[in-house]
Amino acid sequence: MDFGNNNNSYNHNPQGYSYRPPVKTPGSSLANASMMLGMIAIITAIMMTIYFPFIFGSLAILFALLSKGQAAKLVKYAKAGLICGIVGIVITLGIITSSVLLILSNPQILTDTAKRYDKIYEQAYGIPSEEIFGDSLEDIVENFIEGITN
Repeated sequence: MDFGNNNNSYNHNPQGYSYRPPVKTPGSSLANASMMLGMIAIITAIMMTIYFPFIFGSLAILFALLSKGQAAKLVKYAKAGLICGIVGIVITLGIITSSVLLILSNPQILTDTAKRYDKIYEQAYGIPSEEIFGDSLEDIVENFIEGITN
């Protein structure tokens, strides 16, 4: 038995059994990257970050589609990455939409937050925000709310 001479596509182990080496499917690295980025997109969406789920989710979708190449269908890791990327983006869009609807349906939340900001700004810098910005954030928010309701 000559172990150094591999003239055929089969390899031989010391016990004499021949086996075919594993074949790496084209695009499997991109599919794995897609799956990992899709999972990160979901995790960052659950953590309620705004930009990261869009970045990781769109990269997951892009890598999943690029991993297909000339193949007829996607590898299972690419499908998982595609689905996870879409889910991460949808979760983030749902959180943003529900937050905007909550604030628009109850504008008192936004006004109270602006009052707190003005107090914190004055405590931190020793001068009211009206002197720096011309108007307090509370006044700006109240004008904004009046413009929406009218």
